[in-house]
This record gives sequence, C-alpha cells and structure tokens, in this order.
Amino acid sequence: MFASLGDYTPAEVIHLMVDRQEEEFSRRGLLFRGLWGRRLHAIDCQGLFCETDKYCRQAMPELRSARKRIKARFSPSCNAIELFFPPKWGLNEKLSSKRLPAGRPL
Repeated sequence: MFASLGDYTPAEVIHLMVDRQEEEFSRRGLLFRGLWGRRLHAIDCQGLFCETDKYCRQAMPELRSARKRIKARFSPSCNAIELFFPPKWGLNEKLSSKRLPAGRPL
C-alpha cells in the first residue's frame, strides 16, 4: 500500500490509521459510519492491510510483497451472508438476525 513507511513501523502505521480515520475518510470524501457506531480498531485496520495485500498479489503479481502464497482462492456465492462479530463488541444484538445478500457491502 505504501512505497515506503519512512521511519514508521508497520504497527505505528496501523495505529496512525486508527487515530486519523475520521479525518482521512472526510479528506477523501468517503462516508464510513463504522460498524454500527463502532470505530475501526487496530485489529480491523491490520485486517484491511492484510486483505489488500492478498488482493494486490492476485491482481498484480509483478508487485513485490513479503508474502508469497495465497492460502485460499475466493469463490463467489449467491447465499446470503449471516453476520457474526466477536461477542465483546456488542454488535450481534444490534444485528437482530439481519442478513445481507451476498456481495452487498456493510
């Protein structure tokens, strides 16, 4: 995602992303409401970087990454997605058995 992290460690970049998320979404004109009011946490941002890396390695194999192998291939499904989050987040109650059609963003 970055040509260089400069003097930052990967962990520092993740925490910077967490700290600046509202400013950066706003600066880019992106409407992000969070996960039912829950801001992105460091583990969420780490996951975003991980998934972006996997996507980029598949879409542009000529790019270099510290990773070599993609463990699983994506298989689209027409089945509805049943959402479940770690219970300590307190989001499952807010979902009240809502289901999203496959492919629909949160």
